[in-house]
Amino acid sequence: MSKFLTELAFDGLQAFVDSLPDGERKRRLAKSRTLVLNADYTPISVVPLHTVSWMDAVTLVYQDKCHLHLSYDDLMINSAKCSYRVPSILVNARYVRPKRKVEFSRTNVFLRDDYRCQYCGDKHSGSGLTFDHWIPRKEGGKTTWNNIVAACKRCNHKKQTQNQKRWKPRQLPYRPEFSEIEARAKKRVLIIPDERWVQFLGWLGPIHISDGVSTRDLDPVEMNGE
Repeated sequence: MSKFLTELAFDGLQAFVDSLPDGERKRRLAKSRTLVLNADYTPISVVPLHTVSWMDAVTLVYQDKCHLHLSYDDLMINSAKCSYRVPSILVNARYVRPKRKVEFSRTNVFLRDDYRCQYCGDKHSGSGLTFDHWIPRKEGGKTTWNNIVAACKRCNHKKQTQNQKRWKPRQLPYRPEFSEIEARAKKRVLIIPDERWVQFLGWLGPIHISDGVSTRDLDPVEMNGE
C-alpha cells in the first residue's frame, strides 16, 4: 500500500483521474465518498455526515492522519505497477472532539422545523421550502434562529402579498439543541454508497445504497444487522 500511495502522491492524484478514459469507472470514482470515523469508531459528524473524496482519503492515509478500516470490493485505482482498492471507511489516528454547536443553515432550519411549513403545517421536501423572515427585514427582522422559519413557497408568497402582521408561525422560531437536530437528521432518508457504513451510524430513517450507477433500498433486517 505504501508503495502505491507514494507513487500516486508523486504523480498527482488529479492528473491520475484526468488520465482515465471516460466510462463507468471514472464516473464512479468521481462520485465515490469515504466515511471518516473518529478514533473511537463513532461518526465525527452526522449533520452533515462527515465524508471525503477518495483522493482526500488516499492523502489522509498517506499522511498517517487516518488508517484504513474498509475498502470498496469492486472499485479499484491502478498505477503503472500497483492496484489499490478505494477506501470506504477510514478511522482517525487521533480522537477529535466532535463539534456540538448547531450551525445556522438552511438545512438545519428545515430540520428544526421537521421540513414542515410553519404556516400551513404541510410537509415538503427541501426544494419545496424556503427561508422566511417572520419579522420582515424591512421592519428590522434579522436572519437569525429566532426570526427564520421554514415556509412553503405558496405560504411565503401569500405572506408577502397580504398583511404580514396576521401571519404567525405555528411554532415560534428558536435556537435548537444539537441533540434535537441530530435526532431529526437520523430519521431522514439517507443515501450512502456502502451498506457497511450502517453499523456505525445508528440511523433510524430509510437508507438507500447507491454506487452512482444503481440504487437499492436497504432491507430493515440488514439495517438491524440481523
